[in-house]
Amino acid sequence: MGSSRLAVILLNCPRRIKIATIQQTTAHEKVTARALGDAKGTLSLKNLTGKWNNCDRNTRGLVRLVLGTKGSSLTVQGFGSCTPTPCDWGVVEGTAYGESVVATEAIAFSARYDFSFKETIVTGHLDNGTLIVETSDKILRLERSFQLL
Repeated sequence: MGSSRLAVILLNCPRRIKIATIQQTTAHEKVTARALGDAKGTLSLKNLTGKWNNCDRNTRGLVRLVLGTKGSSLTVQGFGSCTPTPCDWGVVEGTAYGESVVATEAIAFSARYDFSFKETIVTGHLDNGTLIVETSDKILRLERSFQLL
């Protein structure tokens, strides 16, 4: 049996924010048939793409994300806390999300990493220029040199 772990990370946050508060909001909107027909099905990734650094310089988890593009797809490259330099998790394909079915701008993403000993889901959403990121780990097996913190 595996175990799970969740972390909430603020990336590129204003200096005064110290704690992330997760708020669930559900948007209910009426979408006309015409608006739905006009939806292009492609989201602009410009607000998500770039280098995002963790606000907590002492983190023992995700220290940086690089969100990019390959064609019209989102790419996600995570970097974990290692010494002397961050560990490159590699580049994986991400999924971008809009605020509604007729949205043209991406405001959130998810990506999945498969490591030999765990699976990690990375999700993030924009909040006034701050990328709020969550990581969820499913531990598949413990290695002798691996220690849960």
